[in-house]
Amino acid sequence: MVTLPSENLGTQQQNRPYKRLGVNRSRGQLRSELIDAAREILRDGSYEKLTMEQIAAKATISRRTLYNLFQDKDDVYRQTCEHLIKTVGDLMVDEIPERMSAIDGMRFYVESCMEIYSNAATKDLLRIVVRDGAQHPWIAKAYSRQIRSPLIRVCELFVLKKSRRTPMTNGAPYHVGAQVADIVKFQVLGPLIFGLDNVSADMSTEQLNIITQAYACILDGAAQKSCSVSHEMLP
Repeated sequence: MVTLPSENLGTQQQNRPYKRLGVNRSRGQLRSELIDAAREILRDGSYEKLTMEQIAAKATISRRTLYNLFQDKDDVYRQTCEHLIKTVGDLMVDEIPERMSAIDGMRFYVESCMEIYSNAATKDLLRIVVRDGAQHPWIAKAYSRQIRSPLIRVCELFVLKKSRRTPMTNGAPYHVGAQVADIVKFQVLGPLIFGLDNVSADMSTEQLNIITQAYACILDGAAQKSCSVSHEMLP
């Protein structure tokens, strides 16, 4: 009799197929379907309105199977949030290439922010942060620590490298990154946060260029001399 190593047994158990309406699904596939179901429910409601019955029904999976895969509602909720954070995190850029000019680097950063905040996973995550952040502060902290802060840091490092010869005021590089990221976020997600899902909030090419040029000029140290972007033009 051959004895399988315990690690193989664990893998074998994790991939054991479950039945759902006559279709075989592995454990991993079922977990993914249940997380997607919870994500869809949370798109229209808060943590308080989420129930195990809803999740099972939405995924057309039995409650028994659901409880075999997740301990309780909190477990599903936490893993759904963690899945969204990981999905958004995979969109993040590591750095702005130092060889880029100030204007090209800021355009690269603005476009990166647009890609992140326009993504469906980011929208779902921020809905949860807005609705449940007060009751579940860990999700707001996780978003800040794993998404917002690293995104700002990318711009901060670029600004620090570009302003080595004429250092900016202490803390200014961070605030440049934070302001650009927040402008893009509120432009793209503002209507969504207030429940206006059907309102188009895409940034125009003109708005993108205004933001890019304004902050590139600040970075070049020439905002007063060669930039004339009015406050009213900013989104």
